[in-house]
Amino acid sequence: MRADDLTLTAVPWDSELHDRHSQINTYSLTIPFAIVQPLGSDFKLTAGAKACFNIHAKVYNRFSIDDVDYTESFGNLHQRVVTPEIFGALTWEGIGVYVNYAPCGLIKSGKGPDLKSITIGLAIAY
Repeated sequence: MRADDLTLTAVPWDSELHDRHSQINTYSLTIPFAIVQPLGSDFKLTAGAKACFNIHAKVYNRFSIDDVDYTESFGNLHQRVVTPEIFGALTWEGIGVYVNYAPCGLIKSGKGPDLKSITIGLAIAY
């Protein structure tokens, strides 16, 4: 990832670079709105939406050239201030699976790639 002219761009890595890794870190405050439906005595189905207030986003690139490690980072990614997400979970006695979908890209239109995400993971409820 590269930030040319304040626009985030995905470019191919040079062949001389080794151990290549890029990541985008986002920091947000999330407000969930959820409905929980009991299914029998031990199962619960949860569904809802979240409003994510994105307060900061930063890109990290790590690579090596001739066995020398380099790290570069940059912020000011023009992230959207608020993004909606949809989520759901199915739990049994407090343990289950969840799915989270972010239909809107994190980066504003014209300022970077249109990244959408779907996440599946372990849910632990209490």
